[in-house]
Amino acid sequence: MKNFLSLFEVSINKRLLMAALVWSAAGICLLTRTTLLLASQTIGVTIGVFCAGVLLGAGKARMALIPMAQKIIRHNQNQQLAFLGKFFSSRNWLLIFCMVMLGRVLLATPLPVWAKALILATVGFGMLLSCLTLWRAWRQSA
Repeated sequence: MKNFLSLFEVSINKRLLMAALVWSAAGICLLTRTTLLLASQTIGVTIGVFCAGVLLGAGKARMALIPMAQKIIRHNQNQQLAFLGKFFSSRNWLLIFCMVMLGRVLLATPLPVWAKALILATVGFGMLLSCLTLWRAWRQSA
């Protein structure tokens, strides 16, 4: 069994690439969902939600997501070769699961569409801004 798992051991560079790709894809998916939610809203509401999402997302990135990305980078620099799925720690995987579940609950709540879209836009823009930290670390590790 150990020999089979060793097939999935990858370098720091590949783990950082996977982390950056997942982080970027999550941000893009959240912003796509925001756009779909706002399709039925007026242009004023849409522009307001996106502008507020950019500002709030920048704050969220600076206060929470960039430090989390830096922890992911430090986690990946501990071992030269490690299992591909270890680009996030177990704690990060648990946090991701909880965030997905909270997102599902958010979309099921009776909140106004603009409020749901604002929350999704904030997190989406924050993730896109903070993924730059992971992309920079990946580029430097190559």
